[in-house]
Amino acid sequence: MRHVLVVDDHRLMGEAVAALVREVEPALRVSVTGSLQQALALAERDAPDAAIVDLQLPDGRGETLMQALRRRRPALPMLVFSACEPDEAGLARLFALGARRFCAKSAGHDALLAALRQLLAPVSLAAPQLELLRLLCQDLSSQDIGRRLGLAPAATRERIDGLFRLLQVRSRSQIAAVARAQGLIE
Repeated sequence: MRHVLVVDDHRLMGEAVAALVREVEPALRVSVTGSLQQALALAERDAPDAAIVDLQLPDGRGETLMQALRRRRPALPMLVFSACEPDEAGLARLFALGARRFCAKSAGHDALLAALRQLLAPVSLAAPQLELLRLLCQDLSSQDIGRRLGLAPAATRERIDGLFRLLQVRSRSQIAAVARAQGLIE
């Protein structure tokens, strides 16, 4: 049975997130903890298959926990669910640490449900999407990507935009970080 670790310093919030996880996928086993050290100990005893992490914990930062979890399991899907809303550079750092998604606590029930569904669903890309992703991660211009794929500029932009929507990112730095975190590229 797959195991999801929820880490939030507010017990009620953690339990509410766990209930939503069970709503999305009832067969999951969900553990809730409120601190960095408790989360690390729990992950050591019972490795999670996904994690939902708050950034502000009483004994440390969520980013520290994310780094530790990634060392143990590099492709671990993680959702950052926090009241702290980072800027673009902060989001890129979270994605580089392995976050698959970010959801602000102010976003509400429906946004969190959508983020949980995306977190728990496996991501698979068709061969042309993987090739496009590989080229994006090589930091090629859209024009160069279009030339390599034999696409017109409008078609290139359309495919890039579609891949951004699919992976729920807004920038090339985010797409590269998400692709690496999800094991889509090396």
